[in-house]
Amino acid sequence: MRHYIRQLIELLIVGVALASCQKDEPTEADFGSIELSQSELSFDRSAGVQEVNVKVCNRCGDAIDWIYSISPQVEWLTVTPSDNKLAIATTENHSSKERHATVSVISDNNLVRHITVSQKGADLQLDLSQLSDDKLQLPSMGGEKYLQVIGGEISWDQITASEEWLAITPLQDSQSIKLAVPRNHSTEPRQAIVTIKKADASELTITVEQAGQLEYFVPYQESHKYMVYKDLVAYEEARGFKVVQIQFGDSDFGSPDALLFETSSQKLPEINYFHSLDSHFVYDQVMILLSDPKEFQKEGGYLQYLKDLGYKERYNSKPESPKLISPDGFLVASLFHETRYDEYYVRFNPQYLPDKPLPTFDKLPVYTDEIQKRIYDPRVKFKDISAWEKSLGSKVLIEMPIGNNDPQHPDEMWAAIYQTNQETDVDKQEFRFYEFHLSLLRATPEELQSVRLLRLCYNDCERVIFETSPGQFRTTPEFEALAESEGFIFYGMNMDGVNFVNKEKGLKMVVLMYMSPEIFGAKKTATIRYEKLPQESGTSAVAANNLQEPQETLTSVPARRYNTRNF
Repeated sequence: MRHYIRQLIELLIVGVALASCQKDEPTEADFGSIELSQSELSFDRSAGVQEVNVKVCNRCGDAIDWIYSISPQVEWLTVTPSDNKLAIATTENHSSKERHATVSVISDNNLVRHITVSQKGADLQLDLSQLSDDKLQLPSMGGEKYLQVIGGEISWDQITASEEWLAITPLQDSQSIKLAVPRNHSTEPRQAIVTIKKADASELTITVEQAGQLEYFVPYQESHKYMVYKDLVAYEEARGFKVVQIQFGDSDFGSPDALLFETSSQKLPEINYFHSLDSHFVYDQVMILLSDPKEFQKEGGYLQYLKDLGYKERYNSKPESPKLISPDGFLVASLFHETRYDEYYVRFNPQYLPDKPLPTFDKLPVYTDEIQKRIYDPRVKFKDISAWEKSLGSKVLIEMPIGNNDPQHPDEMWAAIYQTNQETDVDKQEFRFYEFHLSLLRATPEELQSVRLLRLCYNDCERVIFETSPGQFRTTPEFEALAESEGFIFYGMNMDGVNFVNKEKGLKMVVLMYMSPEIFGAKKTATIRYEKLPQESGTSAVAANNLQEPQETLTSVPARRYNTRNF
């Protein structure tokens, strides 16, 4: 494609182009599109070049000509077009001020897209008219800083440093001084003094401080919601880390955005951030490379560092493969082995947190003795449950037989839901939701039509759960803390719900959300049910191999959607 500056095509031609695609009433989309690989460019103080891919099409998808313009017209910025690409170059910025310009791409049919360009200035401005001590910070990985001299003259051949590791290069033509430091391999910070002699023989000193290497660190945690790349990059650069790769995601191929940093730590030399395009989190995963996998195993230095920060071992943590959760519950850390390159990482995965504290129960809702002796006794059948609930003053919402789902046993009762009498109900459940053993589910003759499971239901669902996104939920931190205080440890999530296990009592608690306004009268209802865990043969201990590992990939659980047509 040819690129040259020429007069813009009149709107009349655009109308003809639209008509050629045979659409009578054009909208804004009918003018075509301009796609840019980048719309924001940031340059360091030194001269540099960056490229932007440009794709310009009409409404039919055909490539069309385009031009570019620079605003304002500045000497420090040049643009060189080539096939479907712009090379944008800057000269060295001798000023201490950041400078800005805009490159506009304009199509033949008058569509416009802008590329904002910014270039940093000198790192510190020395005003010789004001004699004062200044400080300059450099990262542990080393680098360069520039000082802009204003307000007087200096002796350019009499600029000295108190330490050999600090190199000084006078740049008299640009009235600036270049300071360069190598990597600081110590974990301790270091300091040097730069002395500059002024024309009147007085001296100006600058303190240069270089950070020490970080031995250990945790990922960026400034926000639980959104990834702002410039903030994340600024955060890591402030820690002395260097951006070595940025990948922008592609929804067509399912590839995530990715940022890779080289760190200042010899034990954790690399940190990678990954962010899915449809994610609710600041990032979906962080991978920190380990120089030695023992760092995150029993008695390892990084494992102990995280524990000292308040990280606690999770329900499925093992000595050879630890799993920890951060003090605020936002990050889960686990060991990951990349087999292709035989590399070990600590993988951090974010978890959903509510936007505000949520009240919960004073005590964990449990099956009362009266309930337990009915639901755990196979001699107690549906008709006994129905009579007992009615004797308590409960209101029948649903008593539903299996019907045509099992033509051979159509009268067997599948489910029943009762709205409790709040004045007489001991545990103040709003609803009790029973399911019964069925022939269709291969019930034995002894257990047939006894209670298969019971859910305690609450329309005040925020005492138990919060919605992470429409139709998705997880339990609140307050409810999880209450459960843990009563011996029920969070045990992961799967499609069945959020699981908690009390090995001492031999019970599993499962929390689920129902979207059933027709049944419960509320948009969302939290349900709690308990299951007896299988026992070791001949003992009261829970069989370890009966505790199946939950699905680690879930960060929230889909709700069950029920209405009267489901019964």
